[in-house]
Amino acid sequence: KENILKLEKDYVVHQQVVKAFGSNGIPALITFNILNDFQNETNILFSKLRPGLQAKFRAIKDRSDGDKEDTLDIDYVLNGYELEYEQLSGAQKFLATLCLKLGLAEVLKKRLGIDMKFLLIDEADQSLDDATIEVFEDAIKDLQKEYKILIISHNKEIKEKYSNIISVEQDENLVSHAKLLENK
Repeated sequence: KENILKLEKDYVVHQQVVKAFGSNGIPALITFNILNDFQNETNILFSKLRPGLQAKFRAIKDRSDGDKEDTLDIDYVLNGYELEYEQLSGAQKFLATLCLKLGLAEVLKKRLGIDMKFLLIDEADQSLDDATIEVFEDAIKDLQKEYKILIISHNKEIKEKYSNIISVEQDENLVSHAKLLENK
């Protein structure tokens, strides 16, 4: 009898989980309630960091069998021309990724009622060419108006652009040591 009661309770919980993650549950909440805010916040950041570039979110796609498939596609519009992510330049891809991450962070900030003022950017500059590094630097300078930013980088050119640097190096015993350096 005890086992049957436990199984019945587990079945009820299972049904609730199935409903919560079904097409009218949590995914629908995200898709229909948050997606517009996410797109708006992302595009506000684009307007600051790269005027003329915008993201356009598309949810729910027709499948070849006539059914609908829940998907999220992001198209980009650059000065009126629609592009896919693969068609963006390296600098545009960097800014797209940054704006999407910060746009989502803005939505979460507003939904949770928190004020986030710190950004940690970990080796985002690894694959950037010289022109894109300039875009990176300009974006960081603009974002410094609203955030305290910690950039982790191995790029000496990037390091020379900022006034305060925390240098972390390992000694021969593989023990890391950090020291604050100031650029003039």
